[in-house]
Amino acid sequence: MSEGDWLTLTLHGLDAFNKDVDGEVFARKLFKFMQGLAAADEAANGKRRHKFLIADLKKNTATAAVREQTVVGFEEAESSFNFYEDGLSAIYEDAARARDLPHKFVKYVLDINKDVGADFVRGEIKRQSTGKVIHIDEFLEQRARKVLDDINRRTTGALPLYRGIAHGQFDGVLQVLDSREGQDRAVLVLTAGGKQVSCAISQAPEEQLRAAWKRRCLVYGVAHYNGESGLPARIDITHVEPIDHDVPPITQWKGAFDLPLPDDDNWN
Repeated sequence: MSEGDWLTLTLHGLDAFNKDVDGEVFARKLFKFMQGLAAADEAANGKRRHKFLIADLKKNTATAAVREQTVVGFEEAESSFNFYEDGLSAIYEDAARARDLPHKFVKYVLDINKDVGADFVRGEIKRQSTGKVIHIDEFLEQRARKVLDDINRRTTGALPLYRGIAHGQFDGVLQVLDSREGQDRAVLVLTAGGKQVSCAISQAPEEQLRAAWKRRCLVYGVAHYNGESGLPARIDITHVEPIDHDVPPITQWKGAFDLPLPDDDNWN
């Protein structure tokens, strides 16, 4: 991924402290943010492939920006930022695919939101290259808790998987296109985890498909679920939007977190 890309965590303080953020609170939330990135890296690549470096720190707004750097020897690694962004969006949207996220990843998202409104007013996680912003607030806390509860119930067999159809949005790369007569098929490689989903493309505009081929894109359509996975068995694509990443390079950065961090779930 481009070194000009980074994720930013921002917290907003309480009126009681003149809107400044308690340093201990910010340290705890930043720690969970970094643990979530490490979990995303593991999920996207099977093991750790990146280090996360401090791109910027802003005291007056309690903001930390981090960029990912591939460890030497793993230049072909999948971006953990892609997984983190898509996973966070899935939780926010309460999407079916959120139930396929790693348990610890969702737990770290929940931990970031814990005590919002009591220890801090609200916050945001923003990706620089896409402009995607997810708000840290009571809404995301509720969504993360619901997703985590469903994952826990699924592991015990108490939660059946959805069977039916739903309109949805998916983040991935169209790796295979076959529009020969009678075919009209594609394979979408999902950003989160690299899982493949079969797609029907006959309803999608041909110019959109050509523009999105082998590029990261947002795919819209009707998803068919068979009850065997939280992911659809097929997507009938109706619209495709490529995601561009042409961003200016970052000019400086400060410090580094040498992950892996300790798996300390007691520090909330």
